[in-house]
Amino acid sequence: MSATPVREAMQQLAGEGAVEVVPNRGFRVAERGARDLAELAEVRTMLEVPALIRLARALPRSAGRSCARSPPRASRPPPAETGPATPKPTTVSTGR
Repeated sequence: MSATPVREAMQQLAGEGAVEVVPNRGFRVAERGARDLAELAEVRTMLEVPALIRLARALPRSAGRSCARSPPRASRPPPAETGPATPKPTTVSTGR
């Protein structure tokens, strides 16, 4: 993929406050407070739960049985340390 559409998308995300421009480096995800994260979780729940319910109702009954026979997936990573979750800033370069 060309760097131009990626750069344009990152500029749009910067305009929306989702990422920050790091001069001479690229972009990094903007830090969010606990209130922002709680609001995001609420919006995701409002969108994703009804979508999953509709999907489950649309699947044929046999799909559930085939899922039950699927091999187990890798186990989940151990839980994070207790305390506020503060992701490390990640910088994305756009090739400049």
